[in-house]
Amino acid sequence: MKLTVAMASKRRRTAKRCEATAFYDGNMTWEKDGSSLEIRTQGQLPDGRPALDEIVAGGASVHLEQMAHDHWWMGLEAGGKYFHLNFGVQDGRLWVRLSDQGEENAEWEGDSREMPIPGVDE
Repeated sequence: MKLTVAMASKRRRTAKRCEATAFYDGNMTWEKDGSSLEIRTQGQLPDGRPALDEIVAGGASVHLEQMAHDHWWMGLEAGGKYFHLNFGVQDGRLWVRLSDQGEENAEWEGDSREMPIPGVDE
């Protein structure tokens, strides 16, 4: 398995849920058996963790399931990794959570804070 991440050799596990580590900060790519999975982050959440921006997969197995009228779940397997992506609407806002189902036990969230669109009058 090829892992291309800055500081991958210094990765560490954490017992604290949702704690950012150097291993999971920035863009991460896993490749294995002709499939790949990349997680891209951009900016930070209010607590300082990197904000989930994109998930890109090639040669992936995907399972999408509606869990409730306002909640969806997706299983995504590629690059030798398996992730769960949960997303839905709560209080009129979209929420997104991505979690690594492997030994890393890492988790990311999308940034759902309201932000002005550049160039649009408020």
